[in-house]
Amino acid sequence: MKGKIDPALRAALAAAKKGTRDVEAIVMLVPTDESVGVDSPDETIRKGKALVARVRKAVGRAPGEVNVFENLQSMAIRADAQFIEELIAQPEVGSAMSSASTKQS
Repeated sequence: MKGKIDPALRAALAAAKKGTRDVEAIVMLVPTDESVGVDSPDETIRKGKALVARVRKAVGRAPGEVNVFENLQSMAIRADAQFIEELIAQPEVGSAMSSASTKQS
């Protein structure tokens, strides 16, 4: 991944490897044509679906939930740690952050 990974997402991935819970992440996609800057909503949907399908094939299982935000060039995803790690290693991913809420005591 050429972008950045939020430290909270790294911590969630490490914790998930010790158990069986899924990780929730927001993934920002890089534009197909960086000179344009932003993909069309249709291109964002196409890219998001292709990305998830490729990772699904690589790891052998589907994510729990995916929501592509076509107007924001990003997507929310809930999946196991291996799926998320494979996803964020893809060249279409510019950055990723945890989307899980944290409770403060």
